[in-house]
Amino acid sequence: MASVERLPTALHSLDAEQAVLGSILLEPQAWALIAGKVTDADFYRPEHRILFAAIARRAFAGESIEPIAVLEDLDRAGQLAKCGGRDYIASLIERVVSPKNVEAYAAVVRDYSTLRRLRRTGEEIVRLVDKQGTRSAADLVADASRMVAALTERARTAYGLIDAETLAREFFDDLDRRRDGDTGLMLGLPDFDRLTNGLEAGDLVVLAGRPGMGKTALLVSIAAHVSRDRGVAVFSAEMPKEQLMRRCVSLLATVDQARLRRASMLTDDEWAAVGEAIVKIGRRHLWIDEYPSPPLAHIRAESLALASRVELALVMVDYAQLVRGEGHNRYEQLRDVAYGLKDLAKELRVPVIALAQLNRDVERREDKRPRMADLRDSGAIEEAADIIGLLYREGYYDPSFHMPYVLECQIEKNRNGELGECLWHFSGPYSRVFTLDRISAEDYRRERAQRGRAARQSPEVDF
Repeated sequence: MASVERLPTALHSLDAEQAVLGSILLEPQAWALIAGKVTDADFYRPEHRILFAAIARRAFAGESIEPIAVLEDLDRAGQLAKCGGRDYIASLIERVVSPKNVEAYAAVVRDYSTLRRLRRTGEEIVRLVDKQGTRSAADLVADASRMVAALTERARTAYGLIDAETLAREFFDDLDRRRDGDTGLMLGLPDFDRLTNGLEAGDLVVLAGRPGMGKTALLVSIAAHVSRDRGVAVFSAEMPKEQLMRRCVSLLATVDQARLRRASMLTDDEWAAVGEAIVKIGRRHLWIDEYPSPPLAHIRAESLALASRVELALVMVDYAQLVRGEGHNRYEQLRDVAYGLKDLAKELRVPVIALAQLNRDVERREDKRPRMADLRDSGAIEEAADIIGLLYREGYYDPSFHMPYVLECQIEKNRNGELGECLWHFSGPYSRVFTLDRISAEDYRRERAQRGRAARQSPEVDF
């Protein structure tokens, strides 16, 4: 195998560059997804630039881009060794996790290319200033502005027009998969999954509630279910990774979190259960980032980098109001976060679930059930989200309620499905949330209706 040139560390992602090339060679149809979005000049490594250029030449000429054809072209041009040789090109194909993520890989390659250009532009601006001569400051600023403007235009994501024939074929393929039982991403909550028909690529889902409603337990339950066989990235802006991991182990071991904090009290059986849970969680396809109040750009960069290495199925953020966005005021910043998370879902072609905090107005009302208007700076979140679920526990506000463990999730917005109510069992000590059985759900609704009638019939007291 020919040696591949070793270059100094720089602004680039070797994994992403290899993933783009490997995806195209493995599935030539992937070319249509990234054509025009990256060029050979976007690749940092020389061998990758040569290989991509060879693929592009054949593709734009309407010729086959099967690996054998590309290798023959490179060999005839005397460039095969410069690409690392046949063995290296074969290894690119073997490394591919999922060609369907090729657009996310290409976005990483393009972003790093733009960053390298930005650095070169900055260096050029410094040289302009150092060699200003007789030029005025206004002239230098104008030149610098033109350089930055060119980069700004380049930084915009290039999607481009897609012909109707391609769109129709993609729609039919999706319909065919659904006929065979391939649905959206299921979260392990049957009533929620039924209302949403499973989460789809590009969905932004907001699950909002006041503190104490069980948002984090819900996140842990969903992450534990999905990560059994699909990749899940969790950005825990509020809770340290150690606490989140304790909740995961508590869920899988069915051991109270309080006992895990006082490990000396664990019985032999509990130790055995904890050991099994740790082994299970270690095998899950789960990644956790504990950056406190992370910038939106950090979440995007980490998600894209992870998607270039593994088959990512879900991104979760706890919680939206702690993410830092751009803007002159709180509304603009949260709008940037909301639409940024939506854009990320579309870019990665995976659902993004963001937990959100409700404002304190809920506590001032007699009826504590949340409304859409209770979302902090709710306008931006309402606009950007595809699905909004509002969380409420009667037992939190009334300890005498005989079913204090019931967690309501009212689906108040659902672009592609039904509105409705989900009733879940919330087990705080074990960070577990699961769907109520039918009989318990009927009992809960019956008692809730009776309490509502009793409240309406209560005489008013004049103090």
